[in-house]
Amino acid sequence: MDDRPERTGPAEPQAVDPNPRIGRRTFVLQVRPDGSSTLENAATGERARLADLSAVGPTVERWLVEAR
Repeated sequence: MDDRPERTGPAEPQAVDPNPRIGRRTFVLQVRPDGSSTLENAATGERARLADLSAVGPTVERWLVEAR
């Protein structure tokens, strides 16, 4: 037998945190016809030339850590 209380209706709404700790960042990826690409951090203007697209994730992660 289950000891949890029985649900009688929809869950009560949760309060919305007016100061969320989540921020939004913008990164621009430009891929050229020749295959070269550049990733730009729009907040700082920093740009990184990427040898291939597998470097996008690690570069963005590094920039997010540096922004803390």
